[in-house]
Amino acid sequence: MKVCKSKKSVTEQAIDEIALLERLQEGPNSCDRVVQMRGHFWHSGPNGRHKAMVFETMGENLLTITKHYDYNGLPVPMVKRIARHTLAGLAYIHSRGVIHTDVKLENVLVQRHDLHLMIQEGRKAHQLFTEQKSLAGTLSKSQKKRLKKKQKNAAAKEAEASPAAASEKAASAAAEGEGQEEEGDEAAAEKAAAEACGRPVPPVRQRARLDSLTLDKVFAKLADFGNGCRADRKVTDDIQTRQYRSPEIIIGAEWNETADNWSAACMFFELMTGDFLFDPRSSKDWARDEDHLALMIELLGSNPPKQWALSGKYSKEFFLNSGKLKHIKKLKFWLLSEVLTEKYKMAQSEAEDIADFLWPMLRWEPSGRQSASEALQHRWLRSPDEAFDCHQGASHCSFVGAAGAQQAAPAAAPAPAAAGGSSTPEPAAAEAPASVP
Repeated sequence: MKVCKSKKSVTEQAIDEIALLERLQEGPNSCDRVVQMRGHFWHSGPNGRHKAMVFETMGENLLTITKHYDYNGLPVPMVKRIARHTLAGLAYIHSRGVIHTDVKLENVLVQRHDLHLMIQEGRKAHQLFTEQKSLAGTLSKSQKKRLKKKQKNAAAKEAEASPAAASEKAASAAAEGEGQEEEGDEAAAEKAAAEACGRPVPPVRQRARLDSLTLDKVFAKLADFGNGCRADRKVTDDIQTRQYRSPEIIIGAEWNETADNWSAACMFFELMTGDFLFDPRSSKDWARDEDHLALMIELLGSNPPKQWALSGKYSKEFFLNSGKLKHIKKLKFWLLSEVLTEKYKMAQSEAEDIADFLWPMLRWEPSGRQSASEALQHRWLRSPDEAFDCHQGASHCSFVGAAGAQQAAPAAAPAPAAAGGSSTPEPAAAEAPASVP
């Protein structure tokens, strides 16, 4: 459930989001690669009226899964599967005249593969809440403190146990114990009371759930259309999270749905490596936006086309009349395939295939950038697990074309035009939580 603030501007944004979601869910050809809204309603509280949206039950976002792999990258077969699902979702929303504008790890969710356990834990949690509240009310302040200390010591011992040998109950208690200091006495006493009653503390721990997330159980969906817009009704040009921002947004040029595809390519690289493809920094000599453009030039191998580079509202802040950058003169070029082999130790053939897949989505000009439906047909995405791409009970497969219709398995895409050297920035701390430590 998504409950929005009562502020007028936020409420208006929520109403716009609902309109987009309803548009995407209209008709028999709606796509199962977009999180489904089940309904919406108003809630009145002490701070005003809040718009609330109810969605289908989903699991973790891709950032959480990336963290689970310690920012070392997901298995390549899993990245391929997520890429197919994401591109299918983008192909569908673009065919319906909708642009997401904020494609990133946090806004792609995977479906829960353990709903039966979730239901059991939900019932157990409700029962325990009632019992905890009842028992906590009978304890004195000193008893609450003793129970809290006892639980904390027990949780510390359980945390030292081998993860393989520890029971689900022990893992739950340990995790609950870690947050005791931030909670009030009453809340802590309620949890301690549950332990005293010999009851397990719900819910199923996230790590155990992620450990059981196998390739055939990964079903990714686009989520959070709060910043989305109609292709013919753009509200703002200030879109995309920094590390996933396309060049036309930086220079203030015309943009379209392919801005999502640029972001998706950045996200796929991040899923494979654990690092941002672009992580620009400012300095005393240049702005962060110019550094961002410099990183793009290094990766793409050359300056953007002069006429296009100078066509944006902010172009003169970054480019000379010659089309070259104003302040950054020294550039380091590093082929994307070489980055993958040298820095991330991938096999040469695999690195070349990945670069060939990402390259067309990273064209300078939106008009020359590959569409999501075209990217979906790239040979690198072909995999033995394609048979699992149809969600159980879903009416549509992952391979959705521009018209929202199911397509045949992807065929090899034509090789992109030859380009010069390319590079990726060295890892560094970033503003977003997905940065590599």
